[in-house]
Amino acid sequence: MDNRKLKYMKKTEYGEIEKVPITWDLYTLNIMCAFVISENESIKKSQLFQLRKLINQVDIDKSYNDQERIDRMTFIIKGLEAKLDLNYQDRHIVLCHINGNASGKNFIEDESIYRELNNHEVEFINKLISETLKSSYLENSVDNLLSQLTAFKTTDAIDKVKLIPLVEEAMVQLQTKLRSARVQNSKEEFFSLKDGIFQEKITEIYNALKSPSHMLVTGMQGLNEMLGGGFERGRLYLFLGLPGEGKSTTMLNIAYQLKKYNKNYVLKDKTKTPCIVFLTMENSLKETVERLFNISTRPESLVDYTLEEVMDLMRTEGQLFLSDSSAIDIVIKYAPSDLNDTNYLYTLYDELEDNGYECICMIQDYLKRIKSANNHSTELRLELGYICNEFKTFGEEKQIPVISASQLNRAAAKHIDESRSKKNSDLVKLFGRDNIGESVNILENTDALFFLAPEIDHEGNKYLGMQLAKKRFKGTSRNHCYQPYVPGNSIKLLEDEGLAEPMYKETLNPNVERAMAFANGGLTASFCSNTPVLNNNSDGLKLLNSSSTLFEDKTSGASNFFEATFIPNNIMRRKKQLFRFGK
Repeated sequence: MDNRKLKYMKKTEYGEIEKVPITWDLYTLNIMCAFVISENESIKKSQLFQLRKLINQVDIDKSYNDQERIDRMTFIIKGLEAKLDLNYQDRHIVLCHINGNASGKNFIEDESIYRELNNHEVEFINKLISETLKSSYLENSVDNLLSQLTAFKTTDAIDKVKLIPLVEEAMVQLQTKLRSARVQNSKEEFFSLKDGIFQEKITEIYNALKSPSHMLVTGMQGLNEMLGGGFERGRLYLFLGLPGEGKSTTMLNIAYQLKKYNKNYVLKDKTKTPCIVFLTMENSLKETVERLFNISTRPESLVDYTLEEVMDLMRTEGQLFLSDSSAIDIVIKYAPSDLNDTNYLYTLYDELEDNGYECICMIQDYLKRIKSANNHSTELRLELGYICNEFKTFGEEKQIPVISASQLNRAAAKHIDESRSKKNSDLVKLFGRDNIGESVNILENTDALFFLAPEIDHEGNKYLGMQLAKKRFKGTSRNHCYQPYVPGNSIKLLEDEGLAEPMYKETLNPNVERAMAFANGGLTASFCSNTPVLNNNSDGLKLLNSSSTLFEDKTSGASNFFEATFIPNNIMRRKKQLFRFGK
């Protein structure tokens, strides 16, 4: 290993990577040969593909002038061909292909090649492949950093201050390249119906989907339905609404609920503490914690209670504590928006990891308050698209859901203002994809997009309208619902997960609601005359007449009033209401 010389790959002006000299010593090449023919079950097909990707970059003629090492490169190439192209799995058959004969005679006689590798050696080769591939992304950034550091080192003290931003920028560039390299390498996956590959990938995917940590559920049945069960690892979710209409509080409600309803989460590292991160880049830490108090306990201000009462309420009523049965932490981090780009997500993740945490969900408030690390555009519509792409990349690399928010455009605000002035209902249904903020580019890298709109129903109750505008996953046919807020608390969403009946509504339009209730078995009516004949039973109120029809406001030929008790399917309480037949 010490004698290995590695020269960095060069890129053409068209961005393609040229074959370049990459030399390894004989010892390393022997392990690579053994790796190719190994039957160690820890070696995956994807790792063999990564090795081929690396070998394809090597200019053998310029790298080696001795036959021993050339033979070993030939051995590796033919072995990869046998396993990946011809799908040979049997060690003997693979060796026959490599040697070009069925006699069992090996053209390389070194016995160390043909021994079985241990797990340590497999890990060594995998790391070698990964790190060497990374190097192809780094050369320019390394040169830039070296140049800046050299200038810093040789500059007078009074001028060093001016160079600090340049050094910092060069370091960030290098970090960004390293992360890009990790993502590029991790995306190399392969699936086939051939034996071995089929079983391996199906088993891997099945176990991942069956894991209790595959999805994070909220405390709202309607939202969980629209999510296809919950927030899934590696996906990006966006909530869009008008300024000041509940985006931040919705995401804080979600953070709070994720802690309460995911107690069986399985950590990748069981020595860590799981945490949900709420990264606020607009509202201060003080404001966010005050809201958390209101969401978890009471609508009043903290200062309405003593300090001891505040902490007791949050721990008892709010269940904001850590224990064996409630191990998930909520970490709120305030980071000013003018100082950070998407690289900060990695920095924060690593800082938390160093402090004993495993981040299981990243919630960022909100999209416009962070910068792109890789692409800086003067056009906001492009910048937001880049940010979404980088959020998605981060979520995929760390295998956690990423949740953020963005604003709807002025046309959406106009629709809402006009509808509210007319006292219309179901406002969230007014939004469409043409109302997405400054950029429709955010759609390309978003796995699920929700429109949000708070609304007061005809009885004065507050609801949050949620409409699913886009999804990249299997879910139910539900694309909207109206989740009630807790009465008397304008920011705390009601939790109905685990209840026999959901608490959300399908509509806030009283006329539509009434018709839906009748259609769902709440009330039926028919008329032989002006007076309907009713029969009260466990199924609701039904007519004795055989000529039954659904009751509607526009029913003709009746002018009577009557009082009826009905139970719509989505309301968990009996409710008396006065209906009028006819005009």
